[in-house]
Amino acid sequence: MLEIVSHVNSIYNSISYVLLEHGTKECWIIDVGDFDVIKSLFDGYNLRGVLLTHVHYDHIYGLNELQADYPDVPIYTNEYGAKNLVSPIENLSSYHGEDFILSRTNGVKIIKEGNVILIGSYSLLVIDTPGHDYSCLSFCVDNNLFTGDSYIPGEKVFTKLQNGNKQLAEYSCQRLLRLGEKCFIRPGHSISFENCMNNYQADSIKKVIFDHLLQEKYVHD
Repeated sequence: MLEIVSHVNSIYNSISYVLLEHGTKECWIIDVGDFDVIKSLFDGYNLRGVLLTHVHYDHIYGLNELQADYPDVPIYTNEYGAKNLVSPIENLSSYHGEDFILSRTNGVKIIKEGNVILIGSYSLLVIDTPGHDYSCLSFCVDNNLFTGDSYIPGEKVFTKLQNGNKQLAEYSCQRLLRLGEKCFIRPGHSISFENCMNNYQADSIKKVIFDHLLQEKYVHD
């Protein structure tokens, strides 16, 4: 049996998912935010890997904490994501005052469209879904479709950040909608990124970051 547990993280309501394979006692994580909370969700399970829907700060900021506890656990992303893990500008962490750089890059594994990863006795399919960012991947396993920020039900894909592409986002979204007809959609946020930013307007630091992203060269018109 594959059980899926979710946690809504403290930054922008991003969602981390923990996949628990009860038969083999294996565990996988999709996106890593508040790792101090996430690790309590797989007590007694063997963490086998981390899958990244994309490499933006709100989906990766717990990775170094995870690597401190699990230095040999592989992290799966595409070639763009691998580069972004060591670039604070590309992963947007520099705008949060964090300058996130992955501490152990030798554990990064490159995946792409059509790759299949075994989650215990279950097969997980990798789907290339650029648009929100070139590092975007979605994952389908046991009728669950993990879409990250490539598709959030009821919301438009946010493409105004660097490396956003409206045309690619529309194409990826249509692919996911077709797949989603037979799957349970598990998005990357509990609400849209843009609405998250609106909720943070009282926080002047976050508002400055958002305004900067919308006005500077890193944002597409």
